[in-house]
Amino acid sequence: MFPAVFDGYRDLFQQIANGMKERQTKQNDAKHGIIHGDFWSGNILLPNRPFSPQDFTTTTLSSPSHPLKLLIIDWELSHLSSPTYDLGQCFAELYLLQHFKNIDAAATIIRAFVHAYGEIPAEDAWEVALHFGIHLVVWPCRVPGWGSRAQIERCLVTGREFVEGAWGKERAWFEGSVLESLFFATEDGGAGLGVS
Repeated sequence: MFPAVFDGYRDLFQQIANGMKERQTKQNDAKHGIIHGDFWSGNILLPNRPFSPQDFTTTTLSSPSHPLKLLIIDWELSHLSSPTYDLGQCFAELYLLQHFKNIDAAATIIRAFVHAYGEIPAEDAWEVALHFGIHLVVWPCRVPGWGSRAQIERCLVTGREFVEGAWGKERAWFEGSVLESLFFATEDGGAGLGVS
């Protein structure tokens, strides 16, 4: 459907496919666990109450004494794998809302999620970024009505660029991107997932 986006990239994507198959067979079982398999904001239920501005300026929204109770639904795709798949998909889905629906909260939510999630090894951060890019390459073409042909093509280019940056482990490429907080310290004290 968009061959021009991927002209000259066949070898790279074949190399990635082979590398991912190899990683799957060599993965440390301790690193694997049950993952959701369809982890995105639409499968996260928040409390049935309106949020007030104070919720976001105080610790009442979520703190050890007042944890925010969330429900994760729709588990039929759950399986054993690396949590990097779920994180990559979740972040990509947030980005898609920004890209196609002009919901600008994606970077803020991703940054807050990364900060709250805690540190994971750098190799896992690269995999999150890789899955993020792959999701952008695959998903908008599969779901009708996301946006115009030009928007879909731009999303595919963006996904391809994230895949290239993640596969090449080009840390500097992520500076200023929606996934910056995966690799760089943030102003609010977040260390970034991949700085270990």
